[in-house]
Amino acid sequence: MIILKNFTIGMLFGLILTFTSVSFANSEVVAKFTNFNFMINGETVTLETIPLVVEGRSYLPLRELSVALGYDVDYDNETRTILLDNQETENDNGNKSITAIMGETATVKDVNITINKTEQFVKYEDNYLRIYMTIENNSETPLNTQGRLQYKLLDDIREEDRLNKSGYSIVFDDPTDVYPGETLTGYIEYHVLTKPVEIEEIHYYLQMEGYQPESPGIIFVNK
Repeated sequence: MIILKNFTIGMLFGLILTFTSVSFANSEVVAKFTNFNFMINGETVTLETIPLVVEGRSYLPLRELSVALGYDVDYDNETRTILLDNQETENDNGNKSITAIMGETATVKDVNITINKTEQFVKYEDNYLRIYMTIENNSETPLNTQGRLQYKLLDDIREEDRLNKSGYSIVFDDPTDVYPGETLTGYIEYHVLTKPVEIEEIHYYLQMEGYQPESPGIIFVNK
């Protein structure tokens, strides 16, 4: 975790990232808004807030840039401290998992996983929950299509327990394995819900040779 104290104006982004404050008392400062092109890990990122250039220094929106870099941002008003967390959590075995938002792509062991969307229909005895996924295997090892999924529901322990202990159907291009260099898209379907639910998190763990499902995985958050 990165902790910043007494942060006044913004973040300077150049060859390195530094943090600074600027005092405007009894002085005149020339500043202008300037659009920049941003690329993070080869992907173009667009900031909603236009950066401010002050005397040759560029000040960027801390929260937007931090989120783009994979950090959670919080602020402790009592201590005037900005908290940046790199979105890594630990499972019960002490292994770190990464956090991503549903709809985004996250990578573990050279495998790109995307939870594209969720879909549910519950009416009397006719019900289903579908988790639509894309799996891109850039590793050198085949992996089981669906991996292992666990769910955290909003204020519904009973349905959460039913979901996490139930069987499911696999509807993918190939319902068995994703071989190196392959990309598969499909969904996993459940038929155990008794009422509509709100999914807070989907925990995804790879299943591949030499890699334990309890090892670091991805926590997809519904935001």
